Amino acid sequence: MRTVFVLFDSLNRLALECYGGQGIPTPNFNRFAKRGITFDRHYVGGLPCMPARRDLHTGRLTFMHRSWGPLEPFDNSFPKILSEHGTYSHMISDHQHYFQEGGFGYINTFDSWEFIRGQEDDTWVAMVQPPLERFREMFDDRHYPLSRIPKTAKTVTRGNTPWKAWKHLSNIKNRERYKDEEEFPCVKCFTAGLEFLDGNKDADNWFLMIETFDPHEPFHAPERFKKLFETGYTGKILDWPLYEKVTNSAEEIAEIRANYAALVAMCDDQFGRLLDAFDEGGLWENTALVVTTDHGFLLSEHDWWGKNRTPYYEEISHIPLMICRSRKIGDVNVEGNRQTTRYFARQTLSDCGSVRKRPIRGLPYMLIGYMRVSSADERQSVDLQRDALIAAGVDERHLHHDKASGARDDRPGLKACMKELRSGDVLVVWKLDRLGRSLSHLIRIVDEMKERGVAFRSLTEQMDTTTPHGEFLFNIFGSLAQYERALITERVTAGLAAARRRGRKGGRPPSLDSEKIEQIIAALDGGASKASVCRSFKVPRSTLIDTLERVGWTGAGTDARKAKRAAVGKQSA
Repeated sequence: MRTVFVLFDSLNRLALECYGGQGIPTPNFNRFAKRGITFDRHYVGGLPCMPARRDLHTGRLTFMHRSWGPLEPFDNSFPKILSEHGTYSHMISDHQHYFQEGGFGYINTFDSWEFIRGQEDDTWVAMVQPPLERFREMFDDRHYPLSRIPKTAKTVTRGNTPWKAWKHLSNIKNRERYKDEEEFPCVKCFTAGLEFLDGNKDADNWFLMIETFDPHEPFHAPERFKKLFETGYTGKILDWPLYEKVTNSAEEIAEIRANYAALVAMCDDQFGRLLDAFDEGGLWENTALVVTTDHGFLLSEHDWWGKNRTPYYEEISHIPLMICRSRKIGDVNVEGNRQTTRYFARQTLSDCGSVRKRPIRGLPYMLIGYMRVSSADERQSVDLQRDALIAAGVDERHLHHDKASGARDDRPGLKACMKELRSGDVLVVWKLDRLGRSLSHLIRIVDEMKERGVAFRSLTEQMDTTTPHGEFLFNIFGSLAQYERALITERVTAGLAAARRRGRKGGRPPSLDSEKIEQIIAALDGGASKASVCRSFKVPRSTLIDTLERVGWTGAGTDARKAKRAAVGKQSA
């Protein structure tokens, strides 16, 4: 297994031509999209930077329950899992958050790593007395609030400078260090990646992660890319928008967007260097290549800049994902354009490393949904169930439904659903009673799926057999169902015994009372046929015959009739 995983930061899906974007030439992303699989429904789990990376590393979606933070000691990171199974992992990154508070633990899961200095607020360049006046002339104070630094300060330190001013000043100092294109951190990341490929071209069983902070803000790109998107703007540098409502002029908005476009063009150019190495080295035969991002960025859409403070609009949450599998690896869990989240990293990359055997608890292969309403009445609709299943990650193309009673086993939708399920899949329902007519019936269905290696998830009851807790809970339900069946049997047996002691016979009460039976026998004795008796007394023929057999009527003679009438009277008494 040989895999290269390229992770950009804040790469907007619609900035890429292969996703329908216009205005930014991205020939190398287009080139890769033609070769690989382009996912159209890939969404974020948690964000921004570090929550997203915890999702990527572990498959644990952090959204709604955890903020920015490190990799926990109990987290099972996929690079560590790869390493434990004999696949060497190496990361190259210029993402400075790995070395700041709240970002610890991630790089330590790799066998080796290389950190490229100088991105954003990386405190790299030591400049005790920076030329603040020159910087203030160059950079717009709205994006680089240097005015907050006291002019009387002889030395500028982290301790005597407001946090945001220190953060942005650190980036300005870093820019003083890299003037030529080859010195930009993003370029250095890909250069180091190419060096890894060259140095390990004859080795097998390795995983390389190339992670660049671009095109995250500040949108600072080499001059040749800026020239592609000139706007005529002549003011101070505006390339680091704050996460706030748009208050800029149309000219300023155009300049900020152009700076982002220049950075995307640089990312495309560097990605092209990697594709060239794959072409020249014949790596497509034995090396998988994956490219994605952590989240998007609002560039004045919805009248906002940035992320975090706004609702998670499509521009932020709907992100690109492209994968090209090597011929050596063959088929892995990335079929089609199903809806995915960042589970894909741990799931798919672990598959490439042959460390995850399908099925595995907690990492479903595909979600298949089943819906049911009890009647074909138009007033009963599966819309509520459909919305819940789609929100839970089930692709709409893998939903099955019935309009039938849950007591029926011959439901066509359920049959189609069961036919589509295969080992490693997860059947998802909105509520337990949508699948089975009773608890025992439900357990029987789930047991059959379990034998096939299929897991089960119910959204309302929050039951998920892909987790140890869910499997334990379902086993408890199974024990309760067995206990319930035993209690019912015991109660019925005791009730019948009590009735017999009181001279009562069990079973269903007769449908014909004694008076009507006498009238029927009189009619039959008078020569009436059984068919005419059934019509006259509105009695089913089977009921008539069963009743006559029960009272012993044979149709023979007066003495027999008297005996039978006496039997009827005795029965009534």
